[in-house]
Amino acid sequence: MKRNLFILTFLLLSFFLRGNCQQPVKEYEIKEVSVVRSRNDYFSTDHHSTILDSSIIHDYQSENIDKLLSAVSPVYIVSYGTSGAVATSRLRGTTGNHTSVTWNGFPLNSITLGQADLSFAPAQFIDKVKITHGASGSLYGSGTFGGNIDLKNNAEWKRENNLSIFTEYGSWESKKVGFKGGIGNNKFKYKIKGLYHDAVNDYEFVDYQKFGNPAEKRKNNELLNYGLMQNLYWKLNKRNKFEAGLWYQVKEKNIPEIMGVYGEGTARQKDSTLRGYLQYTRLQGQSSIKIKTGYFKDFQLYTEKNNPTDDSYSIYSPINADRWISNLNYRNYVNHHLTLDIGGQYSLLKANGNAYDKEVIKEYRASITGALQFKYNRITSNVSLRQQFNTFTNPKPQVSVGLNYKLIPDLLALKGNFSTKYRLPTFNDKYWQPGGNKNIKPEHGYSGESGLIFKVHPNNLIHLFSIESTAYTSRIKNLIQWIPSGSGYWESTNQEDVQSYGFENSVKFILKTGSFQANILGNYNYSRSYNISDNKHIDNKQLMYIPYNTVSSYGNFQYRSYSLGVNWSYTSKRFNTNDHQDYMLDPYHIFNLQVSKRFHFKHFKPKIQFKIKNLFDHEYQVVKNYPMPGRAYYINISIQIENLN
Repeated sequence: MKRNLFILTFLLLSFFLRGNCQQPVKEYEIKEVSVVRSRNDYFSTDHHSTILDSSIIHDYQSENIDKLLSAVSPVYIVSYGTSGAVATSRLRGTTGNHTSVTWNGFPLNSITLGQADLSFAPAQFIDKVKITHGASGSLYGSGTFGGNIDLKNNAEWKRENNLSIFTEYGSWESKKVGFKGGIGNNKFKYKIKGLYHDAVNDYEFVDYQKFGNPAEKRKNNELLNYGLMQNLYWKLNKRNKFEAGLWYQVKEKNIPEIMGVYGEGTARQKDSTLRGYLQYTRLQGQSSIKIKTGYFKDFQLYTEKNNPTDDSYSIYSPINADRWISNLNYRNYVNHHLTLDIGGQYSLLKANGNAYDKEVIKEYRASITGALQFKYNRITSNVSLRQQFNTFTNPKPQVSVGLNYKLIPDLLALKGNFSTKYRLPTFNDKYWQPGGNKNIKPEHGYSGESGLIFKVHPNNLIHLFSIESTAYTSRIKNLIQWIPSGSGYWESTNQEDVQSYGFENSVKFILKTGSFQANILGNYNYSRSYNISDNKHIDNKQLMYIPYNTVSSYGNFQYRSYSLGVNWSYTSKRFNTNDHQDYMLDPYHIFNLQVSKRFHFKHFKPKIQFKIKNLFDHEYQVVKNYPMPGRAYYINISIQIENLN
């Protein structure tokens, strides 16, 4: 009944707006970029955002998204080891559950765990990454206290038929093979990308948890990761466009023991996912309508044996999760100053596993969203509102207001916004047995930010110089945490509030002269994130695994067919517990280097690349007792073929 009521309400609203469009109005040209931009992009001009385009992603085509973000973006990545180990994102002093990850607008965060494993996404599959810091709950939905990371694909209409392949071999028997290609014309485009990666990952480390600090080799750390992505774009005519995407990915990873444990370990986890979506866009006068639907199926199997030689498992825990998502969006460009947007989304979520108290668990989630943008001279203001509906609990209406003011056109701009936030409990939070709590409340709170952007295109030599500085604050109430129950297991509860504030600073510089080009990016973040609690042992203390300071810098220098890439990152001290009584993780810095040479023939562009990671062989841990790898070497050979007509 609720579902039918939601659909009926949305159709009535759409009909009403459609009727208004039929009234006599003054026609004017709508820029195509405004039409195709998603609601979240279009109405987030008041937020601090970081964009990684294809030129940057290309340098990391053989890596996963976690390595890309760690090297060149302000996102702090929490990793449990080398390539293939679970890696989650943290923004603005929050946890992995508080940063939403999307693929072309569809959510990728697990409905069981609440976070997204970024080691599961190959960088070469993605054409563009947009990071929206502190993304508003009214636009992006649940779990955006930190922000949103959107992995985007685009048609690349101007690029001719092409194919590229690469192979890479590196330390600890890491072997990769990948390809991507596209074919089509100005009306139709088909793109395909594939990757295969396996590695032994038996790197050496010093085990400081054992007597004598012996040198050890990582055992039971093998990885197999492969996937395929396909995208289809079709312009039926000037008014109608069709888009489709299909992504299949599998990761099989042995899980090594933590430091201090004797033995090889037997834990193993297999993750597989099938993601597909369809999207239709129609332009009508001063309006556009976008309909999209997607199906996402995730499977996870965790196994463990008492002894490596056992035939049976001591733990055999499979989890299946299915998610159907449908979205309808209507936008009306009322005039040059005013844009109105309204939409609705309906999702059906299902999961089953040994750890749940029912054979199959189902939930629905629905929402209605409205947004308004007003432009006048130098001012662009955004207002948005969302009402979320859920099977068991409905969060309060979410609102966001923001302003972008051009203090000096094409030189200096001021941004600011305030938005309310929420995060719905995961399936594990509610249904895991023992410990799940069906009456757990959603998290809620707010965030606000203010910042300045200085951007200049001075001359033909310096193509771009920009500086952006942003101050932010946020509050999370009813924080969901798992704590000891006193009955021998952990349980999910609503605990203390969390207050965060900090500063984000970024610099971008592009220089071109003759045969030389330099692209330089730099990010510095300060984050203070602490509990507000009656417990004096944790009150006002920095949250565990949240660094106070992080720095990332990236430089790419090209001279003719030669290229030099450098990356340096720094992470300050972190605490292993919220009461700061246990082990403190030392600061660390990582320096990566890559050099390449490209060859040019008529249709072929071979390239050879040599990479050194952790050049100074620095010993460090991101998570306690999970040693990270030392210096590593890789050689990559790729061939790009253009003009396949």
